[in-house]
Amino acid sequence: MIQEIRRKSFLRALPTAIVLLALCGVLVYFSGIIYYLTPAIPANQADMTGGKSFHVKDEITYLYSMYVKETTTRRGESARTSGYGYITLTKDADQFLGLWVKNGDMRIMEQRWDDQDPYLDGTEEGDPAPIPVEGLLRPLTGEDLGYYESTVSRIVDQNEKLSDTDFARYYIDTAAFGFNMWAMAAGAVISLLVALITLIRSRTAGRKAIQNAISNAPDPTAAEASLENFYRNQPEVFKGLRMNEEWFMYLTPTVAQVLRTEDIVWAYRKEIKVRHGLFVSSTTYQAMIYTTTKCHAFPQTKARCDAMLEAVANNAPNAVRGYDDELAKLYKQDPQNFIANAQSWSLRNQVENTGN
Repeated sequence: MIQEIRRKSFLRALPTAIVLLALCGVLVYFSGIIYYLTPAIPANQADMTGGKSFHVKDEITYLYSMYVKETTTRRGESARTSGYGYITLTKDADQFLGLWVKNGDMRIMEQRWDDQDPYLDGTEEGDPAPIPVEGLLRPLTGEDLGYYESTVSRIVDQNEKLSDTDFARYYIDTAAFGFNMWAMAAGAVISLLVALITLIRSRTAGRKAIQNAISNAPDPTAAEASLENFYRNQPEVFKGLRMNEEWFMYLTPTVAQVLRTEDIVWAYRKEIKVRHGLFVSSTTYQAMIYTTTKCHAFPQTKARCDAMLEAVANNAPNAVRGYDDELAKLYKQDPQNFIANAQSWSLRNQVENTGN
């Protein structure tokens, strides 16, 4: 029985695990964490002919021109600059590159414009102190490539010493290894862990619950045989739930519960409403099953909650059904004698309500 439950639980959990693993792969791919984990190289050592991307760590000596400025506009707000694209020259490079910087780093670039002027006009000898940069060297595409090409054409027209081949169609994205990368990488790790936990739990599904139910029975040997027969022959109320006058069994890839029906003393449906202001945005449901020792909550759809409670009503007719604050107090005071106490409370209420 346990081996069959393991196999079925594993097969039920497998589609969820596959989806989570696929999500993990997508997040890893788009986060760029793979590039970040590879050793960084100077930009001039990257092969910029095959369209590949590279983790680079280099030094900027000169900014030649700005080719793009990106702005974002939120509803009700004015446009806000989010980043700049420059044409730049890295240390020991034989080609110009694009350089993308976030708005927060703009101050460094503005300072570079001022610092490099004396070297460009000959007032100072040598080169200005380099600015270290790290990022993802990637091909220019789409609109950014168009802006870059337009700026390069203008530069070449104005400077006879430069040609189109002096400008690589690549740029260093200094924002690639920022918050978004780490957030997506964290999401990938979480997806992987949840997938593994789902598969591991599916392999152990039901074993502990079954063993506890058998060991807590007055006659464990008879209980084991009875439970085996119950599992083999009792039809499901809905997927995962079986119940008769002896046993209550609910098994899914993530939840496993086996109870003796005679131990069930109270059952009701709990509704949890989520509100936003004056409006209810969503409602979730739980079937609450109380035994003489413990409360068990089973999150379900409303229809499945009702089906589970109907199964309890049909197979445990003495169990109290429905919720009242007074019933909650009675259960908390004495779970072992809850049914008798609840019946006395109900009878007392009937007498008071009829005036007898």
